Amino acid sequence: MEQLGGPYADQDPAVRGWLDFSSAVRRYFQWDRWAAFGLFQRAAASFEEAGERQHVLAMTHIQICQCYRHFGAYVESRRVAEALLARHDPETLGAKAGRAFLAFSRSFLGEVDEGIQGLQKEIDLATADDNNHTVGNLRSQLATIYLHRGDIEAAEREAMAAIDLLARSQMDLIATLATLADARLKQRCAASALSAVERARAVLRAFPPDYAVSPHLELVHAEALDAMGDHARAQEMIAVARADLLARAEQISDPGVRRSFLEDVPENARTVARAEAWLGPIRSSS
Repeated sequence: MEQLGGPYADQDPAVRGWLDFSSAVRRYFQWDRWAAFGLFQRAAASFEEAGERQHVLAMTHIQICQCYRHFGAYVESRRVAEALLARHDPETLGAKAGRAFLAFSRSFLGEVDEGIQGLQKEIDLATADDNNHTVGNLRSQLATIYLHRGDIEAAEREAMAAIDLLARSQMDLIATLATLADARLKQRCAASALSAVERARAVLRAFPPDYAVSPHLELVHAEALDAMGDHARAQEMIAVARADLLARAEQISDPGVRRSFLEDVPENARTVARAEAWLGPIRSSS
């Protein structure tokens, strides 16, 4: 796409938008999320300049919302979700995604019951439309909310229901298996948690190295090994997980977003805390 569109990017904002969007998608799935975020923002500005008001602009704002959620910037995620709702008709992709993102964001901003109710409503609508992939994705999000709320049985139930619907969406499947493993750890079922981790690992091994990333899976794998008594391997794994997490945080140039990424994403905060408890704080090189 860069070879075809590059010569026209300066003159045509739509071409410029598509170039940035395609590069952003690649960076996003390679877990270079901060770079992807900047490119999605640039793409949105270009599509706005070009007068684009349909599917591609909605998709770009959806991805920006997803990036904010990844960074733990739930206030900003909510803002973009509300803008999607205001901008698009209720039955469009933009509005449906906006409702789902709004529900998820609310659950992390002290409105847990409202978030759960919002996601359940979207699950019902997607079920009526026979959209199994969307149902699976929404149930996976609901499992995450239940997990953080401490309703572990509900988290396990929703994760199990989601797994059956996400066989063709491997990244979503890996994330859901990590949530399932986390729930089983909290039920003190370490062997069952490790089984879910190993299933996720089997899927992850098929990915190219740049795409084979799952921070939550690394965390629960380390915790499952520790619970099974393999403390040495657990410590090795959590050390790598912390180093990788901190390296990704260093790529985030905005201090507020960097802080939310490390402190407000529960799994990230837990990775740092678990590593410090097992290994101690990172020593300064100075």
